[in-house]
Amino acid sequence: MMSFQDRYSEYKQRKEARDFFNKNNNEKVCSKDYVIAFGVGTGVSIVLGFIMEWVTFKIGFNFSYFTILVGVLQATAIKKVLRKSGVQLAIISVVTYLLGVIVAQTLYVAISLPYFSIGLFFEVFKTYFKFMIVGDFLDTIIYLLGAAAAYMALKD
Repeated sequence: MMSFQDRYSEYKQRKEARDFFNKNNNEKVCSKDYVIAFGVGTGVSIVLGFIMEWVTFKIGFNFSYFTILVGVLQATAIKKVLRKSGVQLAIISVVTYLLGVIVAQTLYVAISLPYFSIGLFFEVFKTYFKFMIVGDFLDTIIYLLGAAAAYMALKD
């Protein structure tokens, strides 16, 4: 049976070890980090996805390296802002990449229409979401390559 002094010293060692780990481990992801990663990832994906859509419509064909580049740049932005990486953030990166690309496509089409409403925006969003899943097989593979690039760039 341990005495009170032994238990207290063991407790103190565990507390010091936990504090040292929390202080020196930059890979620990807090809940606010998820929110920041979601915001940064979605924002960067929307901006880069919008640029990708603009370039795609200007040159007339989909260049698959653009989607990979968007995924890598989006994951790099999350990594730079949080100074962290890992599997949890990589999964957030994939989700925000897909969401951002769909929103960017929707915005690009919605801006080019003569009439705009929130209902129309959601209908176009649903259409692009369905198209990403069950549309052209090559486009689905291209978006999966971009998502894989986002995952691999942040996984480390």
